[in-house]
Amino acid sequence: MGLEVANSPRSSLEDRIEVEVVTASEGADFEEFVAHHPDGNPFQTFGMLELYEGTLAGKPLALRASLGGTTVGTLVGVTFTEVSPLLSSLSSHATVRLGPLVARVKNRPEIFQALLQAYQLHAEGSPLYIRVYPPGLDEDLSHAAGSLGFRREGWLDYVIRLDRTEEAIWKGIKKVKRSAIRGAERQGLEFKEVEDDKALHRLYEVLAQSHRRAGIPVQNEEFFAKALKTMGSKGLIRFFGVVHEGAFIAACVVLTYRDMLYYWYAGFSLAAQRYRPNDLMVWRVLQWGREQQRKRFVFGGAGNPDEPYGVRDFKRRFGGQEVDYGHLTKVLQPTQYGVARRLFRIYRRFRRL
Repeated sequence: MGLEVANSPRSSLEDRIEVEVVTASEGADFEEFVAHHPDGNPFQTFGMLELYEGTLAGKPLALRASLGGTTVGTLVGVTFTEVSPLLSSLSSHATVRLGPLVARVKNRPEIFQALLQAYQLHAEGSPLYIRVYPPGLDEDLSHAAGSLGFRREGWLDYVIRLDRTEEAIWKGIKKVKRSAIRGAERQGLEFKEVEDDKALHRLYEVLAQSHRRAGIPVQNEEFFAKALKTMGSKGLIRFFGVVHEGAFIAACVVLTYRDMLYYWYAGFSLAAQRYRPNDLMVWRVLQWGREQQRKRFVFGGAGNPDEPYGVRDFKRRFGGQEVDYGHLTKVLQPTQYGVARRLFRIYRRFRRL
């Protein structure tokens, strides 16, 4: 099953962009492209595709774009349904994170456009909208997406360089955070890596409670257990926590790929907030990443720059470079989308109770 896009009315067969759905068993060339792409990342690997396959967490899809038989672009996306099946038709949305990846060639915008067009065609679950978080959006790519009806909005993140001395990383952290980290250390908090299902269960309880308190959906425990088994065995994911008096009071899930650490999920116990476990946890992950010779730590998103977002203030104080990668949104079902937004606000308030 594929989609062909001609670069111009006079294009030859060799110049046609072909986009096809790819399965994990067909993925050797796909994985090689991602591995050697400058923006290659864990979200665009078959490891992520395999993680979501066969779970209730989402419906994954992988696409490959080729020119004359050579891979020139890839995309991994997931369709999510974040509330009960009774309301699935009002919660389904498709997401592409840190993708698509496109070769640095002259017809890059056309390849990018062809992958978005094919994703809209093949994404499962009748999503209300598609949201794409590319690793970088220049004017040409934004225009290519805009011609398909995608709207660009700002989307911030913070990136911390780890290829420096520990002292340099420490000095980049704001004074208030350094003070909180020292205070957590004086309380005797312990930073631990989780490598078995029993400890993962305890860690997950902290994550789930924290997300429920914030009204933010989180995957179920079985999803993370599968991630530990499948992606963990390939060195693509790590689970860390902060322990006080034998109990986890903070938890995080970190994706690892090439020289990158990606802070995917994090949470803490409200009862233990005074110990500042979140501050210590980020610092320990930065130390660990540097020891593992990683070069950059990506904080996992800091929201729309035009909207207030408390998490952004927390992340900003760790001294990373603020970047605005932007994201793209296309609403496929406007009426249902409007209803869904109103219902989701009510749902988030209910989940906080």
